[in-house]
Amino acid sequence: MEQRDHIEKQIEKIGLLLNKLFSKILKLNDVEFSNQIAEEVNTTLLTTLNINSITFNEIHPDDFIHFLQFEKNINPAHWEDLANIFYSLFKKSEKDSEEYVNTLNNCLMIYNYLEKSEGTFSFERNQKMNEIRAVLNFKK
Repeated sequence: MEQRDHIEKQIEKIGLLLNKLFSKILKLNDVEFSNQIAEEVNTTLLTTLNINSITFNEIHPDDFIHFLQFEKNINPAHWEDLANIFYSLFKKSEKDSEEYVNTLNNCLMIYNYLEKSEGTFSFERNQKMNEIRAVLNFKK
């Protein structure tokens, strides 16, 4: 029982941390955004979840859900926050890079998975999914 409470508290702490990072990214405009902020986010994610933007970009979208769930053991409760962070980071980054496209594909995989598995419709998530699809279709 105590171990379960400890695990729940750790999951809650990670959720709060992800929300804090996401809020920090959203508050910045494109002019203020810098490599320092991206590096800070990457370092924080690497120390708490053992994932960073390089890892996020390198995994093929078809393998991404399995990667998060079984290789990184990241709780699905944090997947949307993770996708939101990387989506926001890369909205402010160079739009013509291959990493940008890979990141968008992986964010879309997370959003699609959550949409199917949760059984709850989210307007905000759906809007992001539509934005990503539009960008990816434009890139083709």
